[in-house]
Amino acid sequence: QFDVVIASEVLEHVSAIDRQVALVNLSSHMKNGGRLIVTVPSSLYLRFEPVWELIRGWQYGVEGHDDELRHDLISPSEMEADFKIAGCESERKGTMCWGLIRWWIARKL
Repeated sequence: QFDVVIASEVLEHVSAIDRQVALVNLSSHMKNGGRLIVTVPSSLYLRFEPVWELIRGWQYGVEGHDDELRHDLISPSEMEADFKIAGCESERKGTMCWGLIRWWIARKL
């Protein structure tokens, strides 16, 4: 059991159902009152996805990236609902990196 669990830039790569399962799983490893820190790309980030693909291509070549398979937009209301399913409650939320990334801190109930 952990005080803090972090899921940074991973949940957008799985389906909505799998995201709920993942959050329930993460929550099961948290102490009561523990915190879950989550980050996902914002809609602004996803609008720029073609640009990011070019930049990654210049940096890393043509080996491919996981963004090519799945990169879903997760709305704030979806994330809040998913936290409740996982037995957590959002305490704080916001954006960072010029609005490209959304973040939440949720507490396990």
